[in-house]
Amino acid sequence: MADAPHHERATQSEYTAIRSPIDGAPQSRTKEGNVVKAPDDVLVTVMQIHPIYVAFAVPEERLSAVRRQVLHESLEVKAFASGDTTMPPAEP
Repeated sequence: MADAPHHERATQSEYTAIRSPIDGAPQSRTKEGNVVKAPDDVLVTVMQIHPIYVAFAVPEERLSAVRRQVLHESLEVKAFASGDTTMPPAEP
């Protein structure tokens, strides 16, 4: 029974871990001392840093130009979340 306190601490620490289903960089949404309650408080946001797949449409009149460029170089694509109305300034 000498191992019981160790087992109890290990079991309790399992309940304090937060695991993400995706790899990424965590961004804390709380500060030390904040009161957190379920279900409406977000503890952390995980920003996915690996490439993601995006489906998008290309107007038919531009499709041949896009296909030509893909043969020679990669295309730069800027993706925004659905409903995002903010656009970053255009690059020169």
